[in-house]
Amino acid sequence: SQEFNNLNTHYLNSIKAFVKSNASSPVSAYIIYSDLSHPSLPLSETQEAFAYLNSAALKNTKFYNLIEAKINKAQGSTVGFKANDFKQSTPEGKSISLSDYKGKYVLLDFWASWCRPCRMENPNVVAAYQKFKDKGFTVLGISMDSNKEAWLNAIKQDQLTWTQVSDLKGWDNTAAQRYQIDAIPYNILLDENGIIIGKNLSEMELMLKLKDLSEQPNN
Repeated sequence: SQEFNNLNTHYLNSIKAFVKSNASSPVSAYIIYSDLSHPSLPLSETQEAFAYLNSAALKNTKFYNLIEAKINKAQGSTVGFKANDFKQSTPEGKSISLSDYKGKYVLLDFWASWCRPCRMENPNVVAAYQKFKDKGFTVLGISMDSNKEAWLNAIKQDQLTWTQVSDLKGWDNTAAQRYQIDAIPYNILLDENGIIIGKNLSEMELMLKLKDLSEQPNN
């Protein structure tokens, strides 16, 4: 494991050194796109290498633009950055945007009616909502369902009284793709400015986080 980590560090440093020495070359942009854009790598590695590129020389090239788009998308699902905005519809057909929630602490709750762990987790989300809903906190449920009737039945059975949205595309849900969701239940906590301050929080972690937020002077 240590040998692998050493080799990997050497590999990443070599790539960044090459990019730094060839800042105006489209080859450098391609290398960053192909070798430094993997989700398993820290976003900071890609950002560091990208910053070395000569933006004036490469700004209209294919791979420069692809890297820039990837970084922007990844930032929007990373703690400390403004969350990716999205728009989906409620069961009644009303269009809801994440940006509509500015000024509130929001828990993005990714779930589905067919997901047993999600259904088991729902009472914990309900408890957090009931406890903190009057202190500037709310939940926005994003369903990974494709069957509308099953989705509606689950909302009713689990008494999910906050806003629910979905595009009914199942795992191809566009909001979930923007946040690279590959397993549910999954949650993302945003502050009142839409900045991500927590991801995949357990029941206890969420309660402690909300308790701390509710005790802040401005809340």
